[in-house]
Amino acid sequence: MPTFFALRAPALIAPSLLGLLLACGGGASTGAPGSPSAPAPLALNPPEARIKVGGEVRFQARDASGAPVAATYSVLSGDGAIDGEGRLKAPGRPGVHRIRAQAAADPARSAEATVRVEAYTGSVAAAPALAVPRSGHAATLLDTGEVLVLGGWASTLSERFDPRTGTFLDGPRLDVLRADATATALPGGRALVAGGEGAAGLPRTALVFGEGAFAPVPQAMDTPRRRHSATALLDGRVLLAGGLPVRGAEVEATDRAELFDPATLAFQPTGPMTAARTGHTATRLPDGRVLEAGGRDSTCEISCPTRFWASAELFDPRTGTFTPTGSMAITRHGHAATLLPDGRVLVAGGLSPDLQGTDLADSVEIYDPATGRFTPAGRMLKPRAEHQATLLGDGTVLLSGGRTEGEGSLATATSEAFDPATGASRLAASPRTTRYRHAAVRLESGEVLLVGGSEGGGPLASVERYQ
Repeated sequence: MPTFFALRAPALIAPSLLGLLLACGGGASTGAPGSPSAPAPLALNPPEARIKVGGEVRFQARDASGAPVAATYSVLSGDGAIDGEGRLKAPGRPGVHRIRAQAAADPARSAEATVRVEAYTGSVAAAPALAVPRSGHAATLLDTGEVLVLGGWASTLSERFDPRTGTFLDGPRLDVLRADATATALPGGRALVAGGEGAAGLPRTALVFGEGAFAPVPQAMDTPRRRHSATALLDGRVLLAGGLPVRGAEVEATDRAELFDPATLAFQPTGPMTAARTGHTATRLPDGRVLEAGGRDSTCEISCPTRFWASAELFDPRTGTFTPTGSMAITRHGHAATLLPDGRVLVAGGLSPDLQGTDLADSVEIYDPATGRFTPAGRMLKPRAEHQATLLGDGTVLLSGGRTEGEGSLATATSEAFDPATGASRLAASPRTTRYRHAAVRLESGEVLLVGGSEGGGPLASVERYQ
């Protein structure tokens, strides 16, 4: 709420002094030049916010007309931290916080807001649907706090989810259809769109999204690819690795990798990988290296043999080389990997021919970069493949949707929050739909947006929020 300051009542003036003032033309005159006035009101936007533990919210001081005002921010109560730009990072436990903004030019002008930090309830709620049904699409959180959604077979239209209004807005169109492309956030609210498959095959072109439009990258990619990995490096470059280089069902994967530099808008070959991979995961470690794990070397079922990988490798951006590291207990493709707060990587589920009686895995392993080894970490409540894994603000990992068994569908309507410390999960069920090959994005508020996917037939337009 804005804080208003009242003028202090004037003190009594001695009669002799009053006469002198009147003789000199003095005296009280409302609105006279030089007379004191009340500081203009200040407001904080938003005036009230609800976020999850570990979430974030951005505040901005505004004047009475709604224009931004340069201000300093502080936390009056609670133990959250707020930076000079008004971004509050919530702690890992529930609580209520009061935020104050003071105008930089006049600290007497101030405003306050309330933030309620809440624990995850484990519930799944409906959200506004996409304009276009999507499967094999991409979604990424931009620096602006919005979510960019694009790709799939249905349309070239992109969409942006605005967390302030909770709605999707139509965005610009891609140059061509792109299914199984990647969208990687870049600094300044931009994103690199690379690879994918369209009606005419695999484009070698790439796009950069920024300022509400797609701009073509002048240089073509070194290798056309789909179902590859794309990883933002610490220095701002993007690593593209593996994937399928041509269209079709009987396709061998590539071991080629390349780097995109957003400063020069150029692609440069790097690598190669120690093994050709598709259906693998890529996770950037705290020291800047990238863990590439699992996958398979082709989609061949008839014309050529397929090798499934339990192996993993590390990419070092300083040398541009890939080196082998430890192997998982079983081969996996279509699994999920998540960087944990302590720097280790959790790997869950996937498809594996190593299993007896099923090819769907429910096992979880954790990779420790200090030892280069994978160790068992428990089991999910349900086996999952082609699911999504999202780190939550309380340190648990949300494993959402995926292909599974025993539910009368190729996909599951369940999600589970897996605790790496205990190896136990809390199950949550969607009241609306099953989904796999969907996208999952953790919003700044800490909630997770589950976007599109498939139930085993066509693509879905449905969207839900994990709370």
